[in-house]
Amino acid sequence: MNRFLFYFVWLIFTTTEAKQIYLNDKLIRVQAETLKQIEYLQNLEQTTTIDFWSEIIGFNQTIDLHLKANDFENYRSQFEQISLTYKILSNNLQELIDSEQKQIQFDRLKRQWTDHRFRSIVGTYASYDEMIDYMQEKQNLYPKYVKVIELGRTFENRPMKGLVLQFNPFTKRNIWIDCGIHARGKYDDLDDICD
Repeated sequence: MNRFLFYFVWLIFTTTEAKQIYLNDKLIRVQAETLKQIEYLQNLEQTTTIDFWSEIIGFNQTIDLHLKANDFENYRSQFEQISLTYKILSNNLQELIDSEQKQIQFDRLKRQWTDHRFRSIVGTYASYDEMIDYMQEKQNLYPKYVKVIELGRTFENRPMKGLVLQFNPFTKRNIWIDCGIHARGKYDDLDDICD
């Protein structure tokens, strides 16, 4: 049996569903258009366990919320009472999580069993640690041109790393690549640039 096919079949049978803690939970997108709606959302953020996936910035900005399955009907009626526009992005957050985990595992297996000369996170669903390793690898391969720097810290105090590419040491011009910030970050392959 083809090695790749074998591992694909293995992945399907060994991938266990993530703990079903988000089964039938909803991902909701709301849009506040009045001060009353913004104040309502700010109150929810401060006094409930609703998981706000985006900040309350101002009027007409979309805000994503994770609502537990058994809480949805209660909040839906509250949204309707204050005419808060909402849209259900996902009726079952667990399905999204399971699908994401399968994709991550598949990508890792694919990289693991690919010829080492062609292993790369480019075009795959890489984890944060894999992205950091990728940047470090590029710095190690091309120390004259590539440097890993810390850009700052996230709200959760995690380091945000970046690459500085500088091909002419006599100029202050640099290339800025802004990516890998969200879950599905992809980096341009630097091998062709640096060779």
